[in-house]
Amino acid sequence: MCETLMDGINQSELDEINDIGNNHEINLSFKIDLEIKRAKDLLCGTKRLKIKIPSSDIGREDANLPEGIDPRFNVYAIWSDDSLMYIGKAKDIKQRLRQHLFSCSDKTNSKLDEVEKEQEAGKEISISLIEVIPGTFREAIEESLIRKITEADKTALPWNEHERAKS
Repeated sequence: MCETLMDGINQSELDEINDIGNNHEINLSFKIDLEIKRAKDLLCGTKRLKIKIPSSDIGREDANLPEGIDPRFNVYAIWSDDSLMYIGKAKDIKQRLRQHLFSCSDKTNSKLDEVEKEQEAGKEISISLIEVIPGTFREAIEESLIRKITEADKTALPWNEHERAKS
């Protein structure tokens, strides 16, 4: 199942959003805040879609991603046991997850080294995923999630150090 965000806005709501009136700007802000809360619930909540990564596959270039990773997903979280370690975005989710979990080049800012350390320490690595529609909003959702989560807990998302410095 592919969880989606922003797809519930109908044409009349879009027309309202396009109006420049003060009330509509408040309405738009409110809807975005609701979508960010929804994204956090879907990605990080207790009912999140959780896909376990077999420890024998971590760092293996020939490993395959588990079933259930829909190519429409574009925002993801990496977990070590039940600790949220990283939130990211991707145009090509399968390629990006392969970089984090199986193999990477130095140019990608991959978390493979961190994932391997956690796996070597006996931790279970898993991912959770959502789809943000339109895809152009994925960066805003990712940045907002990082900001909200780290504001509430300064030690959260330890692998998002670069993104934390921007917010």
